[in-house]
Amino acid sequence: MAWISFTFLDLGYAITGGVITNLGEALVALGSMLSMLGPLGALIPILVVL
Repeated sequence: MAWISFTFLDLGYAITGGVITNLGEALVALGSMLSMLGPLGALIPILVVL
């Protein structure tokens, strides 16, 4: 459902006011960068939620 919202309704543009136009691709890129960090990269999403 979230994928549909961000893809078809362009919520990335609406939420950021046009600063980030494709939020889905940005999150995928961020995830791939975090995977290169190994165990530390696995902790970062947990720390962001806290």
